[in-house]
Amino acid sequence: MNTDLQRAGLTKRFAAYTFDLIILACLIVAIAWGVSALLGYSDYSDRLDAIYDQYSQEYGVTLPIESATYDELLELEEGNCTTEQWAEREAYLAALEALEEDQEAIRLNALMINMSLLIISVSVLGGYALLEFLVPLLFGNGQTMGKKAFSIAVTRLDGVKITPFMLFVRTFLGKAVVETLIPVLTVAMLFMGNMSILLAGILLSGLILLLQVILLVVTRNRCAIHDMFACTVVVDMATQRIFTSADERTEYLRKVSAENAARGRY
Repeated sequence: MNTDLQRAGLTKRFAAYTFDLIILACLIVAIAWGVSALLGYSDYSDRLDAIYDQYSQEYGVTLPIESATYDELLELEEGNCTTEQWAEREAYLAALEALEEDQEAIRLNALMINMSLLIISVSVLGGYALLEFLVPLLFGNGQTMGKKAFSIAVTRLDGVKITPFMLFVRTFLGKAVVETLIPVLTVAMLFMGNMSILLAGILLSGLILLLQVILLVVTRNRCAIHDMFACTVVVDMATQRIFTSADERTEYLRKVSAENAARGRY
């Protein structure tokens, strides 16, 4: 075995990442379904839909209304549109005003937004906990199913076996929170219409993506953000010797050095 650090190639890493991503997506969907069922999300959704239906029937409109349609209605001016369009505008505005004053609708809407964010966060963290933390602990060497399939592993920067704490930082702080939850919650804010958080989230997500690309291309060990946080590196197991401890590595290097010195005398 070569004593130098044998970094895994980007092709192998991308193949393992794609393999794991499919499994991760399935886990996240399954966990999200379970959490939403546990919280009774569909019941709250049905109650809110019933309120929308009530005001839709009362004012002769269709609720909820898309933001683009709402903007188009606001742009209408009396005298520059047909009587039907103006009547539709007034009906929608009256329905929305009544809906905004409905305390139960306000409560249910806020509750569902909070529940959605909770379900997303729990399912993402749960998916990573299973695939990127528990499985590597069982396989050893920081290997997920994808890394196992393509014979790559995660070690410390000196080739010593990764510790559970380093794996925890790499998985939850790096992969789950910074690389996944921030962009995912930004997309969620887009659908929920929270523009104040959305703009900051888009900027932060863009910076994270840019930093990720720079690190993978520029750094000597091709380290991603999660590797920088945990001080780890992805290695190729076909050529990399992984040591169980720093003492074992020191002893091995001493032995190799002695053997090389002995051969050099002849």
